[in-house]
Amino acid sequence: MMKHITEPVPSACASNPLVSAALDDVIQRAMAKSPEDRFADVGQMRLALDQAMASEIDTVTGSAQTAGDSRPLGRVANPTLVVAYPEASADGRRQRGWLIAAAIASVLLVAGAVVGATQLLGGDDSTDAIAATSEDQVEVAPNASDGTTATDDAALAPATEAAPADTEPAPAPSPVTDRETPQAAVPSFDTKNILVLFVHNATILDGRLIVGFDRSRQPSAGTSYMAWLDGVIGPAGEIVIDQNGQARLDSAMPDVALVRSFRVSEEPTGSNPSAPSGPIVFSTSIDELAGGALTISVSALDAEERELGIAQEHDLLMRNEIEAGNLDEVRRHAEHVVNIMDGAAGDTFGDLDRNGRAENPGDDIGARGHLANVSVSVADGFLGTEFATAQTRATDQIAAAEREFLRILAADTIGEVSLDAGTEQIEATDRSLAQARSLLHAQFAIDLVSDAPVPASDIVGTGVVWLLPSGREIVLRSGPGGFPVSADAPTNPELFVQVGDGAAATRLGVLDALDMLIVSITADQLAQFDELIVAVDAPDSAGSGSQVIARIAPPVEALAVVEALLATDGSLAQLNAQAQLVIDHIDLMQREIDGGTFPELRRHADHVANLVEGASGEHFGDLDGDGVSQNPGDDIGVLAHLDGVSAAVLSLPQDTDEQVFYTTIWLDAIEIIRGHAVVVVDQALRVNATDSPAEAQPFVAGAFASGVSMLDGADADGNGVIEMFSGEFGIRSLDEQASTLVVAQMFSEG
Repeated sequence: MMKHITEPVPSACASNPLVSAALDDVIQRAMAKSPEDRFADVGQMRLALDQAMASEIDTVTGSAQTAGDSRPLGRVANPTLVVAYPEASADGRRQRGWLIAAAIASVLLVAGAVVGATQLLGGDDSTDAIAATSEDQVEVAPNASDGTTATDDAALAPATEAAPADTEPAPAPSPVTDRETPQAAVPSFDTKNILVLFVHNATILDGRLIVGFDRSRQPSAGTSYMAWLDGVIGPAGEIVIDQNGQARLDSAMPDVALVRSFRVSEEPTGSNPSAPSGPIVFSTSIDELAGGALTISVSALDAEERELGIAQEHDLLMRNEIEAGNLDEVRRHAEHVVNIMDGAAGDTFGDLDRNGRAENPGDDIGARGHLANVSVSVADGFLGTEFATAQTRATDQIAAAEREFLRILAADTIGEVSLDAGTEQIEATDRSLAQARSLLHAQFAIDLVSDAPVPASDIVGTGVVWLLPSGREIVLRSGPGGFPVSADAPTNPELFVQVGDGAAATRLGVLDALDMLIVSITADQLAQFDELIVAVDAPDSAGSGSQVIARIAPPVEALAVVEALLATDGSLAQLNAQAQLVIDHIDLMQREIDGGTFPELRRHADHVANLVEGASGEHFGDLDGDGVSQNPGDDIGVLAHLDGVSAAVLSLPQDTDEQVFYTTIWLDAIEIIRGHAVVVVDQALRVNATDSPAEAQPFVAGAFASGVSMLDGADADGNGVIEMFSGEFGIRSLDEQASTLVVAQMFSEG
C-alpha cells in the first residue's frame, strides 16, 4: 500500500516490450499520483492516445507495426453479395463475465488500437469510402511456432485444408466502389458533420412556441439540453430526447418583436443557469429584415382582427335594433360596419346613412387597410403561397361583406333587412384571418428555429413517414409549415391519418399541433403502406365526408431491401452469426490462457482472425503455423458481410433529408463496427506473435473488448445510452434499427 502511495507507477513497456514508449507515457500520466499531473478530461486523454498510436499505425498508408515484425498484411477485399449462410451457434452468447476484469486492465491498450483501426479505415472520415483495396497495408505478427518472420506474400497464402466434396467454394468477392447514390437529393445538412438536433416543424399557438425535433442525439452524461429565447428570462425549457430521437419544446413565446435568436445549450443536469453557460449545440437566428417584416405583418393582422371584432359587435347591435323595429339605428350600425371594414381611405367610406356624420368606431385604417399592410415578404417563405391565398381570400370576403351591408343601407323598411349574408361573410373573413395568422406564426417560428433552405414546392413532398425500430410503429409528419389544407376546410381543422380510402378506411390517429403522429401499425396495415393518407373531415368535390390532404409514395424499394436484410438467411442474420463465433473463440482463447495451453491459444487466435476476414482476407490461412488453415465460420467473414450490408444500404433511394440521414448514419455505424473488427484481427495477430500465455493476456483482453464493441456496441460518450445517432451501435443493433431505413414521402393530393 505504501508503494502505491509513494513510488512511481511501473513502466508498462518495461513489463511488456510490445507496449510503445509513447503509449507508456499516456499510461503514466493517466495513473499519476497527483491529480494536477493527470489528464484534465477524457478528450485530452483520447488526443494523447491518438498521438501515441501514430507511431504504431501509419495513418497515410493504413499500416500497423507489430514489434519486431515486417511481414505485410492487407485488408480484405469487399464483396457485395452475401449468400447461403449456416445457422448461428446453438449455445448463443457465452458467459463472458470472467473476462471483464482482463478487458478493463487492458483498456488503455485497446483504446489506442481502436483509434488506430479508425485511421486504418480511412482517417477521420469513415463516410467517404466503403471499400479498401488490397494495396492498403498493415503488419502481421511473426510465426511464433518456428521463430521466423515471413518476408513475402507466399508466406501468407491460405493453407490447403481438405474440404468435403459437396462443399461449394465461397463466392468470389466483388469490390464495392465509393458511395454512389442514385439521383440523391441535396440534403439540407452537412453529412460530414451531422447536427445534434433536427427541427422538423415549429409554430406559435396560443402564445406559446412549439418546436418539434427528430433524429436527435442524447446529451452527454450528466447534462441536459436547455433552450434559450430572446425576451425570456432564464431557459425557455428543457429538451428531452426519447429513445427514438424525438423531442418537443413547448415554451412561452414573447412578443415576436423581441425575438431574433434561438439557441440550445448543454448544461449540467439539475443546474439552473440564468444564461447559457455550457456549450451551444444548436443556434439559429432570424434575419433582421425578414424578422422585421414578419413582425409588421403580425402586428397588422392583430389590428385587422381587432377591427373585425368591432364590426362583429355592430353586427350584433343591428340584430337588437331589428327586433326593436328601429330602422335608423339599423342603418347607422350598417354604416359603422362598412366604414370599419373599408377605412377612411376606402372608396365607400363616408356618411352612408345620410345623418350628417361619417361615423367609424374603428381606427380609420380599416380591416382592408390593415390587411393590405401585411408584408408581401412572407411570399418568400415556406408558407408564402398558402398565406397569399388566405390573404386574397380575406380581401375578397371583406368586399363581399361590404356589399351586403350596403344593401342594408338601401332598405326602406325593417322587413327588407336581412343580416344573414353579411354576418356569414364577416365570419368567413374571420376564418381566413385565423388561417393567415396561424400560417404567419408558423412562418416566424420556422424562420426562427431553422436555417434549412426553402424547399422547392414542385419537387419536395409535403411530408415523410418512416418506421421506428420495432417495425410496428410509424412516425408520420409534415414538412415545415404543415400539410396544406384547402380553403373550404373548417377552421382549425383536425387532420387524421388513415390506411386506405373510402368506406373501408381505418383511422390510425390524429395529427398534433405540428402535424405529426407516432402510432402503432399492424402487419396488415403495414402491407398497405402505400395506402396511408392524411385527410380532414370536410366534404370533397365528390361529396365524400372527408377530404384527402396528402398521400404516400409507396416505399417499395426500401421495404424490399429491409426485408432482405432481416430474412433468416439474410446479411444481418449471417453477420450476427459470424460475429458471435468470433466472441466464442475469444472466450476459448481466455480459457486456454487460464489452462496454460499455449498452442491451443494460438489456434483459437488463428480462428478469430480467419472468422473476421474470411477466405478472401489478406491474412487468411495457417496463422499459427500448425500446418492447417482453420476457419469455423462460413468463409465469407465479418468484414465481407459488413460490405454486403453496406451495398444494400447504398441501394436505397435518397430523395429526402430523412433518407440521406439514415443512410449516412448506417454507413457510419458500419464503418465504426468495421474498425472494431479490424482491431480484433490486430489483437489476434499480436497473440500469435507472443511466446507465452502471460505475454498474450493483454491482447486477448483487447480482442475481447473490441469484439464486444463490434457485436453489442459501446457507450462511447458515456451518457448511459448506446444510440444510433452517436455511432455507438454494434452488429446486434443493426438488426434492431433496420426498420428505420424504410422512409417514404407523402405528396399533396392533387
